[in-house]
Amino acid sequence: MPGSDGLFQSQGPQTGGRFSAPKEQRPRRAAISSFGNVSVPGTRAGAVVSIGLVILAWIAIPLARPFLIATAGIGGAIGYILWRMHNKE
Repeated sequence: MPGSDGLFQSQGPQTGGRFSAPKEQRPRRAAISSFGNVSVPGTRAGAVVSIGLVILAWIAIPLARPFLIATAGIGGAIGYILWRMHNKE
């Protein structure tokens, strides 16, 4: 019978039923493998970190390879154009 074991019964948040929301929410910690907040400085060390992340993505995510190639090509072309414009003076 549904409800005899308490699985489908909710007593509501006022009485502290089984499916009620907890009173205090603890802040969730980010996972160790989360790369969403990695800040990379514009130095040689930042270049090493960036290259390492690209290599890691190349190995770990095969479907990202066309995106990585296109990003490197477009970024290289824009960088070359900006470098040439800067050195014209």
